[in-house]
Amino acid sequence: MKIKEIHKKIIDLFNQNKIPWLTCNLPMENLHSWAISTKKRLKLKDTFESSVTELFWTMSQIQISLGNALIAKESCKYTKGTKGVAYTQNQVPNMIEIPEIHFWHHVYCCVECIYRCWERITIILKDSCYPDCSEKLYFDGMITMLDKDKIFNINPKFHKLKQKRKSWNTIASYRNKLSHHQSSPFKRTKINGEVSNLCGPRGEYLFKLEYSSDNLNIEVDKMKNMYLKLLPVMKSMKEFIDHIKR
Repeated sequence: MKIKEIHKKIIDLFNQNKIPWLTCNLPMENLHSWAISTKKRLKLKDTFESSVTELFWTMSQIQISLGNALIAKESCKYTKGTKGVAYTQNQVPNMIEIPEIHFWHHVYCCVECIYRCWERITIILKDSCYPDCSEKLYFDGMITMLDKDKIFNINPKFHKLKQKRKSWNTIASYRNKLSHHQSSPFKRTKINGEVSNLCGPRGEYLFKLEYSSDNLNIEVDKMKNMYLKLLPVMKSMKEFIDHIKR
């Protein structure tokens, strides 16, 4: 399948799953124009414009990763997950095959890119408010700093921006879980064994194997929800910065 065919397939799957193409709501030319005018108005460094551009392209990468996950899911055997009981190893189904490996790879990439978008948003806020600050900040730390600052906590758009901290905590927690503990697709399956009260043909006790795998549809909904939280926080970021006075 050629790249243009893959891209068309992603667009079709976005439509089927009612997922908006967010970069169409924030086209590059509009963001670029805003970055130039804001940099000039607030007398910011050139890195501000670059950070805004990076935010746009990271958003695009989310869409590509999410789209490829949807494509891979179509070939997965247990899209709703599976669970059951087996008494021999041969009775346990193969819950991770090539399509599942592709699916979970793109899930990982999608979540990582969503996380990177929040990092870009934080950098844009820091460049706007504290252009000389070299400290590494995450979104919640940025909000805490602004909240303690008498110059910025009276910004009429700060409260709305502050409310987005809950969304950040959700994505940061899930991303860290994936990155540090669940990058392997086999972590999405479980097999627990114990000796059963059943006997085999030679009188031996049989092992009872309870197996299960994650619901891929739930995972898609999770990615979709985290993806959709980006546009509101980007708008809040822009409104907050637009109300900064120097």
